[in-house]
Amino acid sequence: MKSNQTGSSSNDSRVIQQFGKALLVQHQNGRHELVGGSFSDLIAAGEWVSLFAHDIVFSVPGRPARSTYVS
Repeated sequence: MKSNQTGSSSNDSRVIQQFGKALLVQHQNGRHELVGGSFSDLIAAGEWVSLFAHDIVFSVPGRPARSTYVS
């Protein structure tokens, strides 16, 4: 596999930004994912996205999605 300049080892994804030990990855299908890191890295990623990349909604592997349904 090729390795891009940011250290990603997959041909179909690229690293957008790093937050501590967490990597914000964009896959070829347009999906974003936060890989690795701690809870504080997750918070930092969320703050960065809210300031600089409003259109990004990322998933975190191993963590269930939170429901936004209010009854």
